Amino acid sequence: MRTLAIAPLIVLVGCGDASELEPTAGTRTESLITNSYATADATVRDGSYASFPQGALPTLEVKTAFDLGWTRISYLRFDIADMPSTGGSATLYLYGTFVGSGEPVRARACAVGDTTWTERTLTWSNAPAIDRVAVAIALVSGEPRWYTLDLTTHVRAQRAAGATQIDLALENDQSSKALARFNSRESPFNPPFLALSTENDNTAPTVATPAFATPPVVDRDWTNLRVLGADDQGEVNLSYTWQTLGTAPGPVQYTSGNGNNLVKDTFAHFSAAGTYHFRVTIADTQGLSTTSDVTVTVQQILRSVTVEPQAATLHPGQTLQLFATARDQFRNPLTPQPTIDWAADYNGSVTPSGLYTAGPELGGPFSVVARTGYYGAGAQITIVP
Repeated sequence: MRTLAIAPLIVLVGCGDASELEPTAGTRTESLITNSYATADATVRDGSYASFPQGALPTLEVKTAFDLGWTRISYLRFDIADMPSTGGSATLYLYGTFVGSGEPVRARACAVGDTTWTERTLTWSNAPAIDRVAVAIALVSGEPRWYTLDLTTHVRAQRAAGATQIDLALENDQSSKALARFNSRESPFNPPFLALSTENDNTAPTVATPAFATPPVVDRDWTNLRVLGADDQGEVNLSYTWQTLGTAPGPVQYTSGNGNNLVKDTFAHFSAAGTYHFRVTIADTQGLSTTSDVTVTVQQILRSVTVEPQAATLHPGQTLQLFATARDQFRNPLTPQPTIDWAADYNGSVTPSGLYTAGPELGGPFSVVARTGYYGAGAQITIVP
């Protein structure tokens, strides 16, 4: 066992708004191969700062802004040679705080393919490209504390490819007034490190709020599906995937896509009435998962009436059988069909079953209407000699 002492953090000085942080102290105990401390780290900033290296600062900052000169991205490098080629886990530890106001800052850890940058020469102008698919995400808010990001899947893949180091970028994909400020390796206390463990101590996510639908019984073509998971590496790193069990009445579409963190609160759009049995799989970045089920009943409701044929040409006294169908919100026939009321204009007649008899007057078109409730449709009849 190795005990990591978390020393008090007195001041973080950044290239933006400097602020004094309250001291914090504590201990953290883990079974490790090693703590791999950052071998290089630096922040880059756009605008008038684009050509200035900031690798000597004791802080790393993450911020995205609409205005030029306020966006910051931070780069880090870690040695992963001590990570087993198979198995093991890797957790990134960042000590940081939220600076400013508004929503939490999404600090996204993204892979960097170029490993030739150096912290004392790195600038916005020469910074290497970033893989915009996040490896892990931390939501930064509140007082100074440790943030953990599970990099196991990424580090395992890099080790399997023969890599002995990884390069990462911390960025925010959403514009915000606030920034996330972390200690850099130049800080005298709590520098960033990668905890490499011989065993994968990751635990499967759990269901914090079981899946539910609002409403569970609908007479329209959509409902709101919600669920919430919990995980030792943070809920923000979980993905949610919805599916229907058995033979569903029809395909379902989700407004937030599927297989991501956003779909924990989504709208399901139906294509047919019936009973839908949903299962949502909640998975962490290492593939461990749990599930939660919910059932939604979609009731048919009258939304239209159709008449066939819609037009015809008849001779005086000739008959024509018309057919009316009451349809639901998906334009499917209602089961059972409601009573249909038929009516014809002055030049002709129609029975309750829809049998139309043409009148003596030539011309037209003359109307025949089928109606039930507030909905109706008609056929146009032309009478010729």
